[in-house]
Amino acid sequence: MRLRYYALRRNKPGGWMTLRLGFPGRRISVDSAIDGFDDIVARAARESGERPVQMDDATRANLAALGYDIGDLHAVSHSAAESRS
Repeated sequence: MRLRYYALRRNKPGGWMTLRLGFPGRRISVDSAIDGFDDIVARAARESGERPVQMDDATRANLAALGYDIGDLHAVSHSAAESRS
């Protein structure tokens, strides 16, 4: 799972987010301009609370910025996931 924020200009309001979800053999990316983006992020955050999900520090920070309690998420850092491979 990767959630990224892209600012239009440095230190100015506005921008967009993208959510990338990876599944065995598949990946999807969703742009925040799509209807229901907030619901999709909420579902992904909920699922990450129920099972280990690979995510980086930027994703954890972006989820926290959106109000998700990252302490409840079963996040697996990229380095930990790579060491298991």
